[in-house]
Amino acid sequence: MKILPPIHYTGIQLKNSRLMAGITQQELSIRSNVSRSYISKMEQCKRIPNSLNLEKLNQVLNQLNPEQPLYCLFDYVRIRLDTHDSAMVIEQLLGLKKDYMLYEDRGFYGYVAMYSFDTIKVMLSPDGDNKGTLIELSGQGCRSFESFLTAQSCTWFDFFRKCKQADGHFTRLDIAINDRQGILSIETLLEKVMNSECVTRFKTCDFNGSRRFLTGESQGTTLYLGSKKGEVYFCFYQKNYEELRKKGVALEDAKIINRYELRFKNKRAESVVADLLNRNRIDNTVFETINHYLRFVDSDGTKRRTNLSENKEWALFIGNYHGNLRLVTEPNEVFYEKSVNWWRKSIAPTTKMLLIIDDNLKTEVVNNMIDEATLNEKQKHIIRVLTTPITDVLSVNQDG
Repeated sequence: MKILPPIHYTGIQLKNSRLMAGITQQELSIRSNVSRSYISKMEQCKRIPNSLNLEKLNQVLNQLNPEQPLYCLFDYVRIRLDTHDSAMVIEQLLGLKKDYMLYEDRGFYGYVAMYSFDTIKVMLSPDGDNKGTLIELSGQGCRSFESFLTAQSCTWFDFFRKCKQADGHFTRLDIAINDRQGILSIETLLEKVMNSECVTRFKTCDFNGSRRFLTGESQGTTLYLGSKKGEVYFCFYQKNYEELRKKGVALEDAKIINRYELRFKNKRAESVVADLLNRNRIDNTVFETINHYLRFVDSDGTKRRTNLSENKEWALFIGNYHGNLRLVTEPNEVFYEKSVNWWRKSIAPTTKMLLIIDDNLKTEVVNNMIDEATLNEKQKHIIRVLTTPITDVLSVNQDG
């Protein structure tokens, strides 16, 4: 069975969901009784679907893709290329038009400049510098890039293969496992670490968390296994509490209970990518990697740790989802969302106040300030990006 992220009823999301279901437009048309041409126009963002057709399509796709408790995302990708040809990297590897990238005379990690499309970044070094060019996709960058992968009918594996063919070096790869049901208890795992009921190759661990002062109620726990400076470490945390803190989402309304992140750097990132491309699937790589580094056991007070029975919840997590863990994409078409959220929190209330004052005093202070405002290059770039269809940003337009 394959897994679908929630359908948000945009053309790109529909296409992504159909591709993940492994069916053609014609097959979806037959199953849903919605015409193929209608579906094609929706996927190309040339037609806004009506509610009846949306209901038909959603019902078919959900029947084909019942939700599983666990699914995977790529949550951070960093690739270094020896070339200084930024146009090749942007247009051939990322598949974007360089003209839509914002050039900035600054960079990170020793790079001196970069091209960016929201959180998709391509960093540059001077000619002759062995740093070459760096592609960096943060967590949000991965979600943004998935919109373009979907529009190109490409997968992450397709993209990784192109980068490997261009002699790309994977310097970081984060794989996030989202747990919808809370199969594991992060607090129980932490207790087992403290009670020496964790058999592991890691030499260090760390944790953080908070509790209510009066009740002692947990406010979220994060467990780090391995050194953050090493080439591999794991981060297990309560995602629902993070959503509560950051977005105010009630615990009972959280879609994800826990997140288990596997973070790889340099040689370990390279070997994981090689294994993924060799198998062309993710479940074996993920579970074998976890099992290689640690397992949790139940102490009986007599046996050595290596001889103790495996904890039942841990055995369920490791053993029962082989073959069912799928890599999904959650493409986000809301570019520069961080800027919008900043405006909403910091500027919108003051703007609203001034508009009310203008309305009462019959003045035009806010409108005059807006008329007199001068946009910088980044703001002009954002306007251009947000008013251009995704397919027009691709270096080679797709026909759907």
